[in-house]
Parts: sequence; C-alpha cells; structure tokens
Amino acid sequence: MRCLPILAAAALALTAPLVGAQAEVTQAQDPGAAGLSDRLALTALVQSLRAGLGATDSATLFLEDWCGRYGLAPVGKIVAKRVPGDVPLTAEQRARLEIDASEPVVYRRVQLTCGDQVLSEADNWYLPNRLTPEINQQLTETETPFGRAIRPLVPSRRTLASTLLWQTLPEGWERQPSGQLAAWAATAPALAYDPATSLFENRAIVLRQDGKPISEVRETYKMPLIAFRFR
Repeated sequence: MRCLPILAAAALALTAPLVGAQAEVTQAQDPGAAGLSDRLALTALVQSLRAGLGATDSATLFLEDWCGRYGLAPVGKIVAKRVPGDVPLTAEQRARLEIDASEPVVYRRVQLTCGDQVLSEADNWYLPNRLTPEINQQLTETETPFGRAIRPLVPSRRTLASTLLWQTLPEGWERQPSGQLAAWAATAPALAYDPATSLFENRAIVLRQDGKPISEVRETYKMPLIAFRFR
C-alpha cells in the first residue's frame, strides 16, 4: 500500500501539463485532449483516495472528512446501515486474526452512508471477546460505524490488499504517447456516473493498541465518493 502515494503523485504529474493556459487552447481545438485531461484527473483523484484510505487508521474518520470537504451531503457524518447476511470466517482468516476454531466471531455487513450517498460497502468479521461490552452493544444495537465504535481502543490497520476495480484509461496507458491517448479518448464512450459502480476494494486487519487483531475488513468503495467530478 505504501506505493499508492507514488501512483497518485505520478498520475497528478501526468495531468499537470494539461492544466495550464496552453493546454486550455489545445483542448478547445481537440476534444480528445479535453477528454484525456478529464480521465487523467479522475485517475489521479481515485489514486489519491486509495492512498489516503490506505494510510489512515480509521476509514470512518477519513470518509467523514472527505464527505465534508467535497460537500457530498449537508452534514459530513458517516452512518452504518446494516445489511442482513452471514459469511463464515475461513481458516485462513482465523490464522490472520490469531484465533482457533473455538473463538467466537461476529459477521457485520454495512453500507457506510453520508446523507443519502452510499460511499462504501464493508464486510467485517470482528472478535467480540477482544472488545468491551459497550463497544459490542454499539455494534449490535446501533448504526455506529465500526471505526467510530472502536476509537477507545486506539486502533490501527494492517493492509492486506488493495484492488482497483474501475479505470478511466486503457490498459498500459502510461506507456502510450499522449497523442495516441488523446485520439483514443476522442472515440471512447463518455464516462458515465453510476452510484453502484465500485472504484476499488481494500482488505485489512484492524488491531488494538496492544497489537492484538480485533477484526478483518473488506471494504468496497463506490462512485458517489467522486460524484462532485460529474456535476
């Protein structure tokens, strides 16, 4: 995950030549250049978002800040909407959580919303015996996001994987000449906003302050996070 800030910086660097006054003239004459500039900006934005979420100890707090900063809702507050279901923990997951087959595990699936926008869908396998009674009550009886409920434990995260699910540019775009990319962008289908589209998926282990694992999470981040780019 530490490579993500580098990827974001690289994407931003690629967009920089298209931002100045000279680029504005070029884009006015060439719709392909304008389309390419938009796609590069979206690529940089998504990579920046991935990098920020990969570096934070609380996805909930990061999303609240993001929601408020970009005006995704009148109030930048994250609410966890429960989704019914059950997905058993695998033996591999139990090994990562450092537990045996007798340790109880609770599965919690939620949609993390800000206002009426679903920003992410999260699967969470947590260990109630490693949490306090107050935290367990919040998780079972309220819409409190996991990240906010466990703040008293001073949590941290260990990233397992991050997978990009949505791309605005063709495979191998970074090796193609800008003119070739602009020509491709001129004929490519227009980018459409779809709130159901998944941008990327993160998997992580959540740890208490003492280093004990308390949960494994799988988080799928959705297009409403970048809705302001389509307004």
